[in-house]
Amino acid sequence: MESLVDFLGSGRMALYNVAVLAAVILLPILVIALAVRWGFGGAMKDARSSESGSRMARDILDERYAKGEIEREEYEGMRRDIEG
Repeated sequence: MESLVDFLGSGRMALYNVAVLAAVILLPILVIALAVRWGFGGAMKDARSSESGSRMARDILDERYAKGEIEREEYEGMRRDIEG
């Protein structure tokens, strides 16, 4: 145990040294995890959001047509635009 006290110090200095040691170990792990999340996760999110966005638009369009807010020709034209 004596070597641990020598390594870390004592009192406040030990707390500071433990915090620095944790930061040196955890900070790179956190940076890598965020880079992977934003790098790969962002591309997947874009693909999912465009797919769900067109589905949501189609649901709104269907609802407006069902309520009689738009005519059949307008509905079909808008549907073709959404489906691209």
